[in-house]
Amino acid sequence: MRVNDDIIHARVFLTGGYSGFKLDLKPGFNKIDFVALNQGESGPNTAEFQVIDDNGFIVSHNQWNLATGVKATIIVVKE
Repeated sequence: MRVNDDIIHARVFLTGGYSGFKLDLKPGFNKIDFVALNQGESGPNTAEFQVIDDNGFIVSHNQWNLATGVKATIIVVKE
């Protein structure tokens, strides 16, 4: 995963359940890229994101099925 073209998580292994992590975003536009490096034994990969604000409310969410080499991008604007 990349944030503003910087690698934040070099390898995220998919499991059967949901796992998450916190991203510190800069003020203004932030580009977040999910890149499928491979598909393993059972492709395609599923990339899902949820943007949750400081109060725990879901601001936005989406889900993609990514084949090897495919990139999904979201732009988040932090005010």
